Amino acid sequence: MDKLIQLFLEKNQDYSTTYKQLSLHLQSHHDYPSFKSVTDTLDYFEIENIAANIPKEGLEQLPNCFITLIENEKNQILSLVEKRKNKIYLTFENGTKQKLDLKSFLAVWTGNIIVIQKQGTKSFYRLRNLFNSQHLFASSLIIGCLVLIYSQFNSTYLSLYCLLLLAGTILSFLAIRKGLGLRDAFTNKICNSILIKNQECNDVITSKAGEVWGNFNLADGGFLYFSSLLIFTLVYGISSVTVYLSLAAIAVVGYSLYLQAFKLRKWCGVCLLISTKVCSQFILLLTIDNDWYTLPMHYMLLSMLFFINLTGLKQLKLLWSNNLDLEIAHKQLHKFKLDKMVFFTALYNGKKINIDLDKDFQLVFGPSNAQIQITAITNPLCGFCKEPFRAYAKLLAKHSNDIRLQLIFNVSTDPNNTATKIANTVVSLYCQNKTIAFKAINDWYENRNINEWSNKYALKTVENTYSHKLLNYHSKWAKHNGINYTPETIVNGHLFPKQNFELEDLAFFIDDFKKDTDKTKLIAV
Repeated sequence: MDKLIQLFLEKNQDYSTTYKQLSLHLQSHHDYPSFKSVTDTLDYFEIENIAANIPKEGLEQLPNCFITLIENEKNQILSLVEKRKNKIYLTFENGTKQKLDLKSFLAVWTGNIIVIQKQGTKSFYRLRNLFNSQHLFASSLIIGCLVLIYSQFNSTYLSLYCLLLLAGTILSFLAIRKGLGLRDAFTNKICNSILIKNQECNDVITSKAGEVWGNFNLADGGFLYFSSLLIFTLVYGISSVTVYLSLAAIAVVGYSLYLQAFKLRKWCGVCLLISTKVCSQFILLLTIDNDWYTLPMHYMLLSMLFFINLTGLKQLKLLWSNNLDLEIAHKQLHKFKLDKMVFFTALYNGKKINIDLDKDFQLVFGPSNAQIQITAITNPLCGFCKEPFRAYAKLLAKHSNDIRLQLIFNVSTDPNNTATKIANTVVSLYCQNKTIAFKAINDWYENRNINEWSNKYALKTVENTYSHKLLNYHSKWAKHNGINYTPETIVNGHLFPKQNFELEDLAFFIDDFKKDTDKTKLIAV
């Protein structure tokens, strides 16, 4: 599902999130894989989307690209739909594609769809990828090697020989990454070639039969072979030791082909390309007119290069493995954290606080009968209050019928205090218009420029008025409940477990709050 949704976003030119971020939130959702997990994840990344059931007559009005469910015997499967002229092109979760005419598509279409609005441009996406640090480093390294090869040799054959070594180094590098379980679009395209399945590539590369010694496998050997020979050739040119190594490599290619054809009975596209490079560079080596010679230092240099490359490769593989383990652990932790039983247990076992303030002193936004009651204790001069308030605003905007937000200002009683003046201004605006008051406090946290804000909303000094009474009431309430700090968030009368959860995580549990609030309270022990 993850790749399909990422492809869906790319087709609609929305590049606001990366595959890792998308995959993390999708797989952590308690209803994954489902339509709801997709829409909730898109909501989390603030990607405007619509999920609906459309009558079949409405197909023409839909955008050219959308996500839907297709009937497949007794099951419904997720599919990416692209409309082109009078044909429908389907892409499924496993990567397979199918072309249907309109009549055949309507026969299996359920009408359930997810659509988003096109955002960016492909050129921007490519430009952003170009300046990705990893891509930039790899591109710079390859370009540097090409320039060095071009400037080092006058011989076309010798330059081509080095280019084959460079290509072999890159392919072996990709094979090592794939063997460790790291995703790479280019490698997957090679492995998803006409006669080869992606899974077969994984099976061949990770096969125990391909391990030479310990965790050292044929992909590692290919990388050491190509990279060491490339550096050696750039420094010394062709030597008889190069021929000996190439002959040994031909023998390894023979073993690799035997392994895939007879033992594993599976084929690896990357491995076949690597084998092709070995054979090509050996044949080319024989055509180069050169007086081969070998000095003792050649053996020493090659041995040193093998040792240095091997040490570097081990460290790099260790780093990749550790990062992969951390990524897996992060996903498992995120999935555990977003388990509704874990969330509601943490919430309702937290400290209970009475949030029923005197109606005359309430600052509330949203319907009074909302099942999710959020009470936010804040202070305009609190630097840490900006992000929580941004989360409140986001939740209220997206779930305006389900959330009621109550603001409590924990500010000084000194009328000349700047925070008190800002709070007083918001209260005064609230008495006139709730919408303007909310916009005012939201603008403050977004900008926090007292001069600009006061020019826009006319900063008021607290006098012995309603605002003064309300702020004093809020201050006493906070003191009575032992809340002497900001920010603090209370959800349905319980302190929000901010040690383990982010306020944005509430978005994943909106429907659970709505289903039956009383039942969720039974989770508390």
